[in-house]
Amino acid sequence: MDTINLNKSPYVRLIFSDNLIKGEEKENGKIKYYTAFLLPKNAEALSSIRGITDTAAASILKLASDYKKAVEDAANKEKAKTAKLDNLFKCGDEKADQLIEEFKDDPANKGKEVPGYLNNTRNFWICNAGTNFQPKFFGPKGGDSMDNDWAEENIYAGAWVRMETRGYAWTFNGKKGWSLGLAGKIQKWQDADKFGGGDSGPAEETLEVKAPEAQEDDFID
Repeated sequence: MDTINLNKSPYVRLIFSDNLIKGEEKENGKIKYYTAFLLPKNAEALSSIRGITDTAAASILKLASDYKKAVEDAANKEKAKTAKLDNLFKCGDEKADQLIEEFKDDPANKGKEVPGYLNNTRNFWICNAGTNFQPKFFGPKGGDSMDNDWAEENIYAGAWVRMETRGYAWTFNGKKGWSLGLAGKIQKWQDADKFGGGDSGPAEETLEVKAPEAQEDDFID
């Protein structure tokens, strides 16, 4: 029987799921499993990532605060464009601003209301994580891992999951960095509106974003 203990793993919202479940074959013939996800932009979410240091977390939170302050000051709109996070923790608010600006600039959208789904990344960081090993998927109550048929139906873009991640520092060819890896287990936690195009996907969780509360019968035994 598989075991699961993700109590100290972050709650995240998946942006896409196909390459997480089926994987993607790379040029070297190896299968890579990876996904992009939304991590709530708060200290609690950051501290739930194994391997992240207090110094790194403080730096990431400061960059997020700088961006928010800059965009709130109309005189600093240009400055806001430089207050970016690193490639690992991309600013979801910045992404939302960019997409909304592009929508408004498109002549085909003249007179149209901005679709709510474009706001779905606000108050989140956009992150990426991957692994060379096929992840194991679990239902809300844990127990045995589930097969791919179950995962394809239940693990989708927009769903909340608990994802076992591990941060690690690296040095390569004189460069230093910090990355996120998938540590192998992903637990379906809570349903939410699926992400999609068109006018689907209302602007939800765009105010204060916290880890979702599971329903009474969804807690792990």
